[in-house]
Amino acid sequence: MADIDFPSTLRGAIQSTKSTAQAAGFNESSPAAGASYTQAFTTDQPTFISFDLKFNVNQAMYFDAWARANKIFNSGLYFNMDFGDEYGITTQEVRFVSAGVPTMAQNGFVTSYQGCQVICKVYDKPDADFIVSFFEVYGGDLDQLSQLDIMINQNWPEV
Repeated sequence: MADIDFPSTLRGAIQSTKSTAQAAGFNESSPAAGASYTQAFTTDQPTFISFDLKFNVNQAMYFDAWARANKIFNSGLYFNMDFGDEYGITTQEVRFVSAGVPTMAQNGFVTSYQGCQVICKVYDKPDADFIVSFFEVYGGDLDQLSQLDIMINQNWPEV
């Protein structure tokens, strides 16, 4: 992980305006006739996260000072930031891309940093094979999952 952490006292990108995109790891042909075909060329696709940040005036002043002190906007340094996704809140090592450095807008006492876009060094998610096999065995019924949670966390014998 990076040496710089997003300030934990600020409300980060754990907002409904967040979106993620991942580059394709394959090329697709465009033949003049017939069906197209694909060819994989990498498994190392970057993940981009786009979001807006909203702060009150004091939080915005703190965010700006943090970003300037760590040279976040003008140096391309990586920093750690928490994001909410389908797996809960995960910490990602990210940096702003040149086209995604935020612009500030102020509306009364609310300061927004809009157009934020970061690239993840490695987008950390739980192992996909484990999740698929878990749902194939236990299904997607939330009642079954909560019973499994109770069984493991409350009734599991102490080891």
